[in-house]
Amino acid sequence: EAVCEAVWLRQILEGIGLPQQKYTPVYVDNEGVLKLVRNPIFHERTKHIEVQ
Repeated sequence: EAVCEAVWLRQILEGIGLPQQKYTPVYVDNEGVLKLVRNPIFHERTKHIEVQ
């Protein structure tokens, strides 16, 4: 949802004559992933799907 809002804001800025030249960074703080990485017990239970 954050990306949709960023795109929407970029379109509004472009509409009023202030186009953005660079990309818009979106920072994510995913608590679930941080807990998974910090707890070695979860490492054995985590399944990884190889994507090529």
